[in-house]
Amino acid sequence: MFKETPTLELKREVTEGLKKEIIAFANTDGGKVLIGVDDDGTVIGLQDAHRELERISSMLRDSIRPDILVHTSAHIVTIEGKEIIEVEVTRGARRPYHLASKGMKPSGVFIRHGTSVSAASDEAIRQM
Repeated sequence: MFKETPTLELKREVTEGLKKEIIAFANTDGGKVLIGVDDDGTVIGLQDAHRELERISSMLRDSIRPDILVHTSAHIVTIEGKEIIEVEVTRGARRPYHLASKGMKPSGVFIRHGTSVSAASDEAIRQM
């Protein structure tokens, strides 16, 4: 059983929101995202973990600037006989990380605060 913490995020499936989580971890203190785990901590697994892993790699490569791949690792883990994806993110060296489509403004830069993700203020972006 898992529980969300400031450095652990649980996701049922791969969604666009994953990019925000990864950016927030890279802009703060790093962390892990477990995909295939329900919000209540129940392991539900993924239908096609290998396809989802490829999707995540493309998302990270194409949607986040500066390049975040050196600060992330994603791999498939089997828990309770079900495949999930674990994405580990370290605190980035070239902060602030942001959505390529939004640029370096609050709508594209995210930080982790407790167990939630929020848009970074202009001040926070300058400080990074």
